Amino acid sequence: MSPSPKENQTHKLNKKEWRQRKYNNKYKVEKWEEGRRKAILHNYYKELRKGEGFSFDRRKQMTKQSLDGNRNRISSRSAFQEAQEEYKRKMEERIAELKEAQRKKEERSQALARYGAVKAEVYKKLSRKTKKGQPVMKGRIELLLTKLHRDLKS
Repeated sequence: MSPSPKENQTHKLNKKEWRQRKYNNKYKVEKWEEGRRKAILHNYYKELRKGEGFSFDRRKQMTKQSLDGNRNRISSRSAFQEAQEEYKRKMEERIAELKEAQRKKEERSQALARYGAVKAEVYKKLSRKTKKGQPVMKGRIELLLTKLHRDLKS
């Protein structure tokens, strides 16, 4: 038996196409954008499957009618647009969480600074000594007095 025409042919290299794939930045960017778009859609559909269930009707989900009473036009959003909106919403949530964490960190550092200042003041009063090395009672008594006033107020 003689080999069929397909088996006899060898794959011919298209140099122009190969160079474009290998070195053209625009081609690489388009390829990356296409992959990113597919990934976003994949994640969107995955979230739908996890959540309330997956249905292909969601792709052709219609938005509410326009506020114009005379025009009953209904526009549809593509799955890519929905995925983009979902991504934006998640990014906004993440930014809000980061701001909240930053605020808490600021509060914590301010409280620590106040605590350190009070500790230093108390240490200064308690560590004072006379010429002979005896502790100065004035600072100690003042601290006891402020403690008593604070306890009476609460």
